[in-house]
Amino acid sequence: MNILITGGAGYLGSRLVPYLQSFGHTVRILDNLRPCPYHPPNRELPEGAILGSVCDRLIVREVLQDMDAVIHLAAVVSEEEYRQYEEEAYRTNVFGTAVIVDCARDMDIPRLILASTGSVYGLRAEECNEESPVFPLGPYTQTKLQAEKLVLEAGYTVVRFGTLVGASPRLRRDLLPHALLQAVLCNQEFTLYDPQALRPYTDILDAMSVLRFLLHNNVPQDISGHIFNDVSANLSKRELADLALSTMPRHFRRSFVIERSGDKDQRNYAMGNAKLYAFGWRPHGSITRAMNEAYLIMKDMDLQSHPRSGKEWSELASLPIVYTSEDQARLLI
Repeated sequence: MNILITGGAGYLGSRLVPYLQSFGHTVRILDNLRPCPYHPPNRELPEGAILGSVCDRLIVREVLQDMDAVIHLAAVVSEEEYRQYEEEAYRTNVFGTAVIVDCARDMDIPRLILASTGSVYGLRAEECNEESPVFPLGPYTQTKLQAEKLVLEAGYTVVRFGTLVGASPRLRRDLLPHALLQAVLCNQEFTLYDPQALRPYTDILDAMSVLRFLLHNNVPQDISGHIFNDVSANLSKRELADLALSTMPRHFRRSFVIERSGDKDQRNYAMGNAKLYAFGWRPHGSITRAMNEAYLIMKDMDLQSHPRSGKEWSELASLPIVYTSEDQARLLI
């Protein structure tokens, strides 16, 4: 199968590409190498990748030639980054998705999967399934909901992941599981707000296996217009901190968490996997596996050298985008 992966040089993409290639797929990457303050800079594209934006319809149509499927990962991620780069974030997350969907549909590409986030559920007392009401708590999650709507209306597929956990060439150290591991490795205290708040977490191996499973679905119409939750475990922040500590060798184990109330991030929810199970998928990983994998790569990293600040990133020139007259009109809406 020929597969286009947008954002294929990012945290998930840089693991997903070789994973799919190991199963015999031909993978094409579209990535703008946008600097991200959350993981190491990627100054070079992987071999065979195309430098470009999902907002550039001309490039998108070019890279979709001869493709059988699209995995749409490209996005400006997290509420914090969205607020720093609001205009670019909206353009990428919503308008870029519209361009990808329009071109894929026009070119009769049968499969397109959007990587979304379980954070759209926001604040729920009960475990969320795909039919649960959504309650996005910030502009980033609102753009992901808008992107979902575009994908579903076109008859394509959405996967809502929990917080991803696991090693990657572009490891995101801002994600809570990795941030906790870093604090232990660097002998630092970690302020944990609302430690009893629940969050879903997804082993990066499970994320990749779900995407492959959905690509291999024999009849694309079976998953047309469907949303799938993908979660490996629902844990409180306190439970996750305990797991981070238990991942370490004994000489690292110490009390390192300071608990506080009043987190600005009010998310508190859990997700269920029942729908994926009903379709025949089974997990390949676990959060314990993913935390151990992340630890093994982080223990050899220079964790004291932090990624550049948002201000420095914003000073870098962004990639020029060629808009058609139709797209220019849509951006003004």
